Order: sequence, then structure tokens, then C-alpha cells
Amino acid sequence: MCGILGFLNKSKKFKKYESEIIIKKMLDSIYHRGPDGFGIWSNTQGNLFLGHRRLSIIDLSSNGKQPMTSKTGRFTITFNGEIYNFDEIRKEILKVNNYRFESNTDTEVILAACETWGILQSLKKFIGMFAIALFDDKENCLYLIRDRLGEKPLYYGWQGDSFIFASELKAFREHIDFKGKIDRDVLSLYFKYNYIPSPFSIYKDIYKLPPASVLKMDLTTYEYKIFKYWDIDTTNKFDTSYSDEELIEQLEKLILQSVRRQMLSSDVPIGAFLSGGVDSSTIVALMQSLSDKPINTFSIGFFEKDYNEANFARDVAKYLGTNHTELYVEPHKTYDIIQKIATYYDEPFADSSQVPTFLVSQLAKKDVTVVLSGDGGDELFGGYTRYLLINDFWKKINYIPLSLRKVMAKTINLVESLQIQKFLDSSIQKKMYQIFRGADLLTIKYPEELYNHFVSSWNQSNEIVLGSKPIDAFITSAEVGSLARQLSFYEWMMFVDLNMYLPDDILVKVDRASMAVSLETRVPLLDHNIVEFAWKLPFNQKVRGNTSKWILKQIMYKYLPKELMDRPKKGFGVPVGQWIKGPLREWAEDLLNEKTLKEQGFLNTKIVREKWEEHLLGIRNLQPQLWSILMFQSWLKENQ
Repeated sequence: MCGILGFLNKSKKFKKYESEIIIKKMLDSIYHRGPDGFGIWSNTQGNLFLGHRRLSIIDLSSNGKQPMTSKTGRFTITFNGEIYNFDEIRKEILKVNNYRFESNTDTEVILAACETWGILQSLKKFIGMFAIALFDDKENCLYLIRDRLGEKPLYYGWQGDSFIFASELKAFREHIDFKGKIDRDVLSLYFKYNYIPSPFSIYKDIYKLPPASVLKMDLTTYEYKIFKYWDIDTTNKFDTSYSDEELIEQLEKLILQSVRRQMLSSDVPIGAFLSGGVDSSTIVALMQSLSDKPINTFSIGFFEKDYNEANFARDVAKYLGTNHTELYVEPHKTYDIIQKIATYYDEPFADSSQVPTFLVSQLAKKDVTVVLSGDGGDELFGGYTRYLLINDFWKKINYIPLSLRKVMAKTINLVESLQIQKFLDSSIQKKMYQIFRGADLLTIKYPEELYNHFVSSWNQSNEIVLGSKPIDAFITSAEVGSLARQLSFYEWMMFVDLNMYLPDDILVKVDRASMAVSLETRVPLLDHNIVEFAWKLPFNQKVRGNTSKWILKQIMYKYLPKELMDRPKKGFGVPVGQWIKGPLREWAEDLLNEKTLKEQGFLNTKIVREKWEEHLLGIRNLQPQLWSILMFQSWLKENQ
């Protein structure tokens, strides 16, 4: 795991030493991604510069230094990530090519593979997580490449005469051509989902390269095109003749293989995050089955019982015999971290579990350099509780004719407009607000709209961002809309989350939190072979009755007793709704200051203050909405 960056200047306005100063500043800004060293490379024309920050994981010697050039001099690479099957690919190369390897790195294997089979054929062979910038001297082309599921980040964009790319936006800010203009339409998207979906970034003309994509830039014409090299086949399903036992055995072998690869592909200490839920417990159980000594596991706990799962994680660790470390979080001890959190997520990001994710990463870094996590299980095997709830809700309201539902909604909206609730007891106000919020749901025509409504923090987010207009994200795109006709509603929700919520929220959260402390995270369930297998499974292997993740649980029960694991999942939440009314209130009040909001000119001050007052009075719990505002305000304070 490292940090990569670079820039191309078509006007060649910078002298070489000036370009080197710029790229060194860019590299310094992402020091945390690779404290073990850095490297700079430029092409002979002097218009392309590549930079690399190294976190040594495989082959800790100087032989792994990047940027690295291939034996023939054709390809030069700066690479972030891991190719877990690099040793297998190396052996395959040696069978067809008399290549003399000078290191034991996956970086050199990538270059040798490109020399042997070409770039696109090589990508098909790679199993891993990666963001790559690759210069082809023969074709005079620059390639930017991102892994299939979006584990590793990569931003890019033209700023004046400079085409800039980097692992994090911090690096862009150090480039002399960077404009840094906030895109208000994208800001509105952020408030809708609490994160910024691909391909957008908070800045105008800067984008995220989507997962499984290649950007090819012609350095003669300075034109680029983007295309996908991999996609999920949602139509190819297993034959119904397969028994439960056969499918369980096949999936277990795939997950074991993925865990084994990710454990072996490291020359530094390794551990795992353990929440006590199905996904992380399964990964930890398989890791322990492959190890002859206790593996290191790490958990975070809260003193607020509704949010605490540390005791479950402790029970799992005890049963499996891991070397377990846990940390209980107190609100006053998170104050400094919450103040800095916006600098780790260098565009607005408001998944409140970012706080414990950073804390557990900080905890793990004391003992290990690499951790495995259980992310991806919910999206692949239908684990989110909201899937069941929303699916059932749609079935119920769909029985009522749309015309009748519209009349019902109109009546509820009329009652709300009379403002009667303001004169009633606060407990009655809460119930009435729930009814008012549900009125919009009655007018929904399609189930996809219902899901978009439920996963939106602000359904009319353009009302809070001044001067913004609505734009489409992946969930509302025409492509995804047409897919809704081919999949069941339940599977459609899973597909949307796999392509949007997972890469743009979950994986961003984990990457930035762990990289802030120079810790590498790996996600065994996102091996593309497992993803493809999961989508071939009949739906009843994932959800059976009201049991989600059915097939994954059958694997887990082979290693952990059912009575230990059959309990409700609380999620990796944080009681920030309580904290901002208590120990963090002064911090929140400062960021929500009316005068400051008006001077900044981004947000509707009246709406912000109304929501803040409602939350403080206990009329409604507006934690998600307020956290998104606080995270934006905190980010803005740090970056303007």
C-alpha cells in the first residue's frame, strides 16, 4: 500500500527543476501513505512526471523502489496496492519469457506481465487491489488503472495546461495549476448520500476514476478515453442441480484461497479487524485455521450499550484463541480526532463510523502493518437489514393503488402545512414527524425510487446547498434503471450498493482511516473470483426466508458455534447524535455559527439552524443530516 501521483504539462511551461519541486511538494502531502521512501521519474520529453511514496510490505529492500521501469525501457510504473497472485504470474512469465527478475516485488511482475502479454491481457490475470499509473514509451501513452471493486483510490483531471492525478486530493492542492473550485452540484450530491459518488469529486473538473476502469491518455494529442476492463455478469446463474452442500464447499474454498493469498503476500506483521459480526468473524476464523499461532485481532468498544459490540468480538476472539486487543472509546477522547478527521478524508465525507475506523486502525498499527477486514459481505450476500425492510415495505404499499396513495399523501401534507404539531407535546411531535416523512413515500411509483429515498440523508439536498442543481449519481442513472427490469428488487439494491455505496463510502472510509496511520487494509471477500461466484448463486443461497447471508453463515458455523453467533448485528455506528448535544456541543456550535454560514455562502443558513434546534430540543434525531453539515464545515475550515 502506497501513494501514487503525477502530472502531465502540455505547454511544457515548467523547467525540470521546477517540476521536481512541485512533485516533491505533492509527495510530501501524502507522506502518511508511504513513510518508507519516495521516488520521482520523468520522461525524456520532460512533460510527464511520476511520483511514488512507499509503504514497504513485500521485498523490503531498495529493489522495490518506485517508479520502476521495465527491462526493455518500454513501461514505467507507479503503483499502489497488492497483486496477491504475483508469484503465480511470475512462474507463468518464466515459462514463456526468459525474463530475469531483479526483485521479489509484485511491481516488477506487473511490468514483466505487460511486456509479455500486453496491458489488458495482464489485467485479466491480476488478483488484487491496485491503482496504477503506467507510461508506455513505445505508444507515448499514459494509462491510469483502478482495481475491479475500487479498493484503491485514484483521482484525475485537467487544471489549466496540467493533467494531474493522485491517490488523494491533498496532492492536487500542492500543484501550482490547481484551482480548487468547489462544485456546488456535487456538494448537493454529498448531502444527499453523505459521501461523494464516483466519478465526481468535490472540486470542479477533478474526478475519481471508476472501479474496473482504464484511462488511456495519448501524449501526442492530449486526448483521453475511459473504458472498463471488467464487469459483473448479473445474468449468468448456477444450474439449479447444485446442492446446498456443493455450493457451500465451493464458496468456502474460494474464501480460504483468498485469505491464504492475502496472509502470505506480506513480509511484515499481519492482523485483522474483528467486530464480532458474521463477515469479520468468518474472515478471522479462516485466518486462525490457516495459522499455527494466534493471529492478532483488534476491536473498538463504546460505553453506550446500544452501540457496543466489543463484548461479541471478545467472545469470538476467545473461542478462536486469537491475540485480541480492544479499546473503549470515550467522547472526550475523540474530540481531537473528530477535529482532524476532515483532513484524513480530504473531501467531505460523513459516514460517522469513520471515527471508530480510524481508532481501530490506530490501535492495530501499534502491533501490525497489514490487517484483513470483512467488508463486502453485506453487498455480496444481501446482509443489510434495510434490504429486507425496504423490500417488505414496497410489497405492502404496492398493494394500494397509486392514485389512492397520492390522495393520502396530499392529506398528510395538508395537516403538516397547518403546523399543528408545534403546539403539541414533544413525544407527539416525534410521531407526527415520522408520519409527515412517510407521506412522500406514498407517492413513489417504482421500487428503485423508494430505495434511493431510504439511502438519502437529504432527499431535497439542492435546497440546502445554495446555487446547486440536481445531478444523477450511479443509483439514478439510466443504465441502472434498465437493470431494474432484469433483477429482483432485492438483488437490484445489492447491485447498486456494490457499485456505489461499497466503493464510494465503505472502501473510502477504510482506506483513508488506515492510510492516515500508514496501515494497509485488505479485503478478502472482494477477490473478484468470489464476487463473480456470489453473483452466480441462486438468490435463496443468499437470503432464505428472513435469514440474510445464509450461505456465508453456513461456512461460519463450521468454525464458530451457532449459539455464539445468532444475535442481532448493531453495525459499526457511533453515538455522535448524543455527543454533539453533550461533550461535542461547543465544537458543533462553532461550526454551525449563523454568521460564519452566511459569510461562506454555501449552505441555506435557515435550514441548518432549524435542523440544529430540532435536534437539540429532542424533537427529531437528525444525526445523519447534522453530521454531514459538520463534516463539510470542518473540511471547509481546513481547506479554505
